Amino acid sequence: MDYDFREQTPLYQTGYKISGLSRDRRSSILADKAVPMLGLFEVAETIANNRRLRKLQYDGEVKYAHTIGEWEHDLARLRRVFHDGSFTWPSTDVEDY
Repeated sequence: MDYDFREQTPLYQTGYKISGLSRDRRSSILADKAVPMLGLFEVAETIANNRRLRKLQYDGEVKYAHTIGEWEHDLARLRRVFHDGSFTWPSTDVEDY
């Protein structure tokens, strides 16, 4: 099957992506669309999973440094603004994958 996996995720379908969007725009999409529609856990887990997958790739930390940094920023904001402690926050560590 030949398709772009990231475009198939419900999070991507809400309009969330790193390229071409400012932090403010991504924040708005996350707060106004993604979290209400998908739930905080699914949103955070999807972003954390994307982060882990890039980290696993050869030289991924370097090749995807900007994207990784933006995911980490978005995850930190989601946690600070929305997380109430009702579930264990997803890890971005490969060892936890």
